[in-house]
Amino acid sequence: MDNNSYLKPKFMKVYQSNSTVVTLNNVKKEMTGTYKCEVSADAPLFHTEIKSSHVLVIAKPITLPEIQVEKTKYSVGEKIRANCTSRSSYPAANLTFYANGVPDFNLCFHFLNI
Repeated sequence: MDNNSYLKPKFMKVYQSNSTVVTLNNVKKEMTGTYKCEVSADAPLFHTEIKSSHVLVIAKPITLPEIQVEKTKYSVGEKIRANCTSRSSYPAANLTFYANGVPDFNLCFHFLNI
């Protein structure tokens, strides 16, 4: 892993780890990164192979999506302005607006991932 501070005993389940398997407890999104495995041969060749794999730790949104509209009644021809928010997900959640139960991608004019 690029930041190997997480490969310390408090994050490892020792009873589930051995020379070929490591188990990490209570993963955090900061543990996203490249994990590497190194295999070395003994003397006299000392040949070494390293393989790596990218791991992404995801975090689901902590609340249900929230929608806010400027008002609840509109006249024909008016513009409806709505804001849909999903909090604290990693990576940022994909949001879709629905009009009468049908996804309507034409309703979206601006996306902002925070």
